[in-house]
Amino acid sequence: MADKAFGVDQLDILGTGTPTISAPNQLNLDCHTVAISTSVTVGANLTVNGNIDLGNASSDTISLTGVVDTNIIPSADSSKDIGSNSVRFANGYFDTVYGSGANLTSLPAANLTGTLPAISGANLTNLPTIAGIWSVGHNGASNYVISGPGGLSNANNPDLYLERGKTYQFVVNASGHPFGIQTVSGTWTGSNAYTTGITNAAAAVGTITFAVPYSAPARLYYACTSQHSGMVGNLYIQGAASTVDVSNNADNRIITGGSGSSLNGETNLLFDGGTLALNGRYQRGSATVQDGDSIAGGININGTDMDASVIMSVFGNDNDFTRISGSKSRNASIGGHTIVQNNDVLLSLKGFGSDGSNFEEAAQIEMQVDGTPNNNVMPGRIVFKTTTTDGVAERLRITSAGDVGIANNSPSCRLAVTDTAEHAAYANVTPSVTACMMQLYNNPPNETANDHATMQFGVNGGTHNRVASISAVVESAANRKLAFAFCTDEAGSRTEKMRIHGDGHVTKPLNPAFRARASSGGWKSFGNTSFNIMPFNATDCNNGNHYNTSTYKFTVPVSGNYYFYCQMQHDGTTTNGGTSGQMQIVVQGVAVIAYGKSGRQGEVVNCGTVWPCSAGNVIYCEGRTNITNPDDWHGDSYYSFFTGYLVG
Repeated sequence: MADKAFGVDQLDILGTGTPTISAPNQLNLDCHTVAISTSVTVGANLTVNGNIDLGNASSDTISLTGVVDTNIIPSADSSKDIGSNSVRFANGYFDTVYGSGANLTSLPAANLTGTLPAISGANLTNLPTIAGIWSVGHNGASNYVISGPGGLSNANNPDLYLERGKTYQFVVNASGHPFGIQTVSGTWTGSNAYTTGITNAAAAVGTITFAVPYSAPARLYYACTSQHSGMVGNLYIQGAASTVDVSNNADNRIITGGSGSSLNGETNLLFDGGTLALNGRYQRGSATVQDGDSIAGGININGTDMDASVIMSVFGNDNDFTRISGSKSRNASIGGHTIVQNNDVLLSLKGFGSDGSNFEEAAQIEMQVDGTPNNNVMPGRIVFKTTTTDGVAERLRITSAGDVGIANNSPSCRLAVTDTAEHAAYANVTPSVTACMMQLYNNPPNETANDHATMQFGVNGGTHNRVASISAVVESAANRKLAFAFCTDEAGSRTEKMRIHGDGHVTKPLNPAFRARASSGGWKSFGNTSFNIMPFNATDCNNGNHYNTSTYKFTVPVSGNYYFYCQMQHDGTTTNGGTSGQMQIVVQGVAVIAYGKSGRQGEVVNCGTVWPCSAGNVIYCEGRTNITNPDDWHGDSYYSFFTGYLVG
């Protein structure tokens, strides 16, 4: 039979028993309201399109024993509750909870504010306590902008303070500038990242949770992991809250242990995060005064090995360095300035040794005022002192002008050496080293000729580097012969100019000297009876090449006393009154400084002298005979020659 539709205005089922309405496929109740005042059992699925009200909140009970297989969504955001403030569910089990912590109230053991992270598999009764939440924004790549605990409101790269054992959150909204935490200051390094206890580390957008472990260092640093150098700051990690009483405390005082469970703020021990200030004495080890001057030093370090040392090191690709400084003001108030005076000691470094009973001073180095101080001018000197049987005495000083005095307390040149000892009298032999004022000693590893001990001198006015030296030179590896060699700078080279040999001989290899002669022998003619320059066109020696074989003249290279001599064999006559042959030595073409004559044919005529010459003077010799013929003078070098040399 075909399906039939029918309408019912009202259906009342009376009596006892279980009435049944059945349909072969589907029963549709299409009406405005279906009111059921008794229990209803639905054996299969029940689909209701439209609104449905189940029971009364104050008296009715709804039991759901099946499985919810779809989302339960309120009609509007944040408009419906599960449970109430007075009637609550016992337990709730969720994989993930989202929402505002401000709206999750009265949770056991929780103080939740702000935005909660996604919490997977958490029992809400065990949610972590969030001790503080900072919002992190940015100002381009210049700096982070942070608001939150500590009174921070849009602060640029502020210092943040966290406590071990507590959990903090950083709500980051800094796209392109991930918020990283590391163990070193400055720009992000990556290799020094700190991730212990951190969830969602280095997020640029999102929430970073930091459960600070008890092992966290006292200081961490935040930085942009994109390595923007301006986006950095400090995270100071402090101990968990204590119930110990702290007395006598104030800003920057270091806390020390007191009696019982109390702590004490130290008035004379301060730390402001960068400077440790000690208003008193630092002491390591024994309290015994170790300074032989009986001065209780501000820092005393005592020990039984090398750990009683002070070692300073600086590491950095810059010009920084370690230093020990000493300062003095004649003002009696700390921090006050009154000008110091000449000879005031500014810093003293002393060394002491024990004599079996006390520490006695052995040596010291002092920095002293060297002259009259003035504004921005503090002349200073360094004085070195040692101790012998005469007590502590000055041995060397370096003045403010850079002059060095050895046993001389007022040097007026670069090196002044003074000795007051009565040495053994000089006895024409080398004195012992104890009778000398200065020794230059070279101790090479083996015996080699030409080993030397050299003292070099130089003068450089800014253009020319002039150098000369005096050397003690080994003459032989087989004996003790030691020579003095003198090298000077003649502009072209810096070669040896004089040597005093070990056996006392003096050689001057470049000393001006010459011997001139004719290049061929035999008789030669003047062609006249006048004085003629002797045409000596060859030399046997010509140190420095100062004799010219073309002009037959010697040019004086350096002022000094020179010796000159000339001679010739002549062939004049014997009837001329004793002037058969003549020779003379001429300076500058006008002054005759030596003259000789011969009155007999075939004799050798000569002359010579020592003469003071000036650099540039021209010296030559002249000869003549009383008659002229092809055999006026003989050209063999042992008969006729001209010679000269510098005497000194």
